[in-house]
Amino acid sequence: MAATKTVLQSTQAPSLGLNSVPPSFIFQDADNDPDAGSLCLTCQGASTGDVYYSLFPWTTETQIPNTSLSGSPAFFSGDDQLGRVWVWKDDKGSGMSWCTDGVIGVQSVPNHAHTDESPAVALVECKLDPITGGIDYNLFTLFWKGDCRQGGDGSDHSLWCMSYNNSSGWGPPVQIPGASPAGSPSVALGGGGFGPWGVTLVWADKNGQIWLTGTVDSGDAQATWVPPYLGPSAFTLHRPAITWFQGILIIAWTLQDLGWIMYSTLYGEGTWSDPARLCKGQTGKGPAMMEQNSVLYVAYRGYTSNSIYYETFHSIDDLSQTRNPKGVLLSINNTIIGHAFTCAMLIGHKQTLSNLLVDTGSVAIAVLPSVYDARTDVDAVSTALALSVVYDENEIWWIGPLVRTTVASPAYAGTARPSEKFQSIFLGVATFACSNPPVFGGADGIFGLAYTSLSVSYDPVYDFSSNLKEIGKAFTFPWPWPFNNKKESYLEQFQKLLNTGIPSVPVPLGFTQFEQNGLLPNKFALWVYRAVTNNRMSNVSLDPSNWGILVLGGGEDYFVNDIGAFQEVAVVEDKFYYLTLTSIQIGNCSPILIFLPESQLNANALVDSGTAQIKFDSDVWNLIVTDFASLNPRFGQIIQAATSNPFAAVSSGDLNFNEWPRIRFTFVGISPGSVVELFCYPIQYWQSDSPQGFSKFMLKEENGNGAYILGLTFLSGYYTIFDRSVGSKGVIRFAEKPVDIQI
Repeated sequence: MAATKTVLQSTQAPSLGLNSVPPSFIFQDADNDPDAGSLCLTCQGASTGDVYYSLFPWTTETQIPNTSLSGSPAFFSGDDQLGRVWVWKDDKGSGMSWCTDGVIGVQSVPNHAHTDESPAVALVECKLDPITGGIDYNLFTLFWKGDCRQGGDGSDHSLWCMSYNNSSGWGPPVQIPGASPAGSPSVALGGGGFGPWGVTLVWADKNGQIWLTGTVDSGDAQATWVPPYLGPSAFTLHRPAITWFQGILIIAWTLQDLGWIMYSTLYGEGTWSDPARLCKGQTGKGPAMMEQNSVLYVAYRGYTSNSIYYETFHSIDDLSQTRNPKGVLLSINNTIIGHAFTCAMLIGHKQTLSNLLVDTGSVAIAVLPSVYDARTDVDAVSTALALSVVYDENEIWWIGPLVRTTVASPAYAGTARPSEKFQSIFLGVATFACSNPPVFGGADGIFGLAYTSLSVSYDPVYDFSSNLKEIGKAFTFPWPWPFNNKKESYLEQFQKLLNTGIPSVPVPLGFTQFEQNGLLPNKFALWVYRAVTNNRMSNVSLDPSNWGILVLGGGEDYFVNDIGAFQEVAVVEDKFYYLTLTSIQIGNCSPILIFLPESQLNANALVDSGTAQIKFDSDVWNLIVTDFASLNPRFGQIIQAATSNPFAAVSSGDLNFNEWPRIRFTFVGISPGSVVELFCYPIQYWQSDSPQGFSKFMLKEENGNGAYILGLTFLSGYYTIFDRSVGSKGVIRFAEKPVDIQI
């Protein structure tokens, strides 16, 4: 794959087209070579509404004067008389305009063609005039989502087309039957079963599903269109791209949450390959694709800048190989809590959408009663079990009943799979909870991914309450015990209740339930970019660095083209995900040896997705700060400023990540005498734009018992698989992932 290269500056997605007659057209250039022309990239200017274009090899962009567009311009190159053709949506109103090399000035598209999106254009068949016997040019067809009526605003979910003929001008508009696009369409000429003159049209509906239609003999608006049919399994709110590459139809689209450019190929009648990532970069718009001289060009606008990038592929084998990955893919993000990730789950028969904190440091699946009402859930089954969960040394806690109900994973943005409904599981209803700080950090609940051995449930089958007279008919929902002592917290009152003799019973909770119910293999995986929210954009939910992926029941089949080799570290205590850490090294300083506390046996490092920072024992912390200062006295001063209070941050302008050292963590491997070295880089332990223009230092002193917590700061450098099915306690597999330059 060619290196990504900056080409133009644009506020919108680009368009690609041949700056010559395509090979499928019967006319050739002066040298009788249909492939001699340059590839042309066109886009809206970054600071103006003008159309710009550049030829390959990319020249300095050229501005087309007197253009005023909104969105992406559509483009193709016609014959010698008409030349290049551009069509775009006007920046004022819902009309469209067009211009060519062969027609002077900017022209309005007639017949009340209105759109609120970007149009598409394609060459169509040229043929002999049946009367004169001469060549009749039906030069191109315009496609748009919108309407064709006086006073229309272009917001209709209808698909229209209209052809331009060199002798008679624009023909009548024609609505393409059965098509209901939510946004802009894209079009590809010829190839496959649609014949050399046919076109293939693609769009996404309001649910993000991709659809196609086409014509067989002509791209003329009057041609017969096949009924729309489903495209690849995808989800996108941007215009998908389509092209023929070495005789194979390819569709590419933007994965909504992460900004990845995905693709799928048509390899049988209506059969699409599994979606795979196409490009290394990310975009907030739709991509553009074009084949020239058997090379596939993919262009896209950067996510956080106006730069346009492109990547090239010389064969189908150069594309990321598609797979049939195993596991349930969930989209996660850090925009709700800010310092932890949440995933969306659907709870109960109403499938109430609940954003749950993804936590490898706890075990229960729980939700607030303000979000989920078990009283109205016909799937809910009361139990005689209650649960009390405490985090952070009693500072954060909740108490509540356990009910059984159904939990489903929503279709992931990118797969369009229908919601996958799990069997009934134990769900904690956090009826009583601390409010300062919020028990789940502002999320609706929690999804515990640790081991069952952490959980303790209580079975009140005895007569400890006037509301529980009959043994065997005791239920904790609705909650039977009044908490009336205002001088004591609910936690203290519940503890007194337990002291009366209510027995504890082991109950599988959290992710363990899925494995024990036979629903999923006993493993999961995490991919995250950040530890805290990136505030470089005004709408943080649109920033791909604030998103990630949780794979339940799998992981090895994902991201195979984006990561290095896996390194395995044994889990040495199956309550939390404890590892054995032996040393920490700051840059080229001498390694700091880490000793095992007696209280933790051979476990001293906890991998915790519910913690943002990397936390160190006080004695080791002092050595770490000393080593930083020994490398550069400024490092010590900056660290002191960055850790002076919990809200401290350093101006990003005072930092140069290239000057700061990497940190080496050495762990005991899975075989006797083996070690595993994992690294944390400055871009991880300095989290930029949190808040905007400032960076937070994500290394922290933790007073206490000699345990080290490896939070999201550490995990952000790796694609991590927690495989609990291996050995007696499991292993964690770490694969280093490249830091994307746009993140």
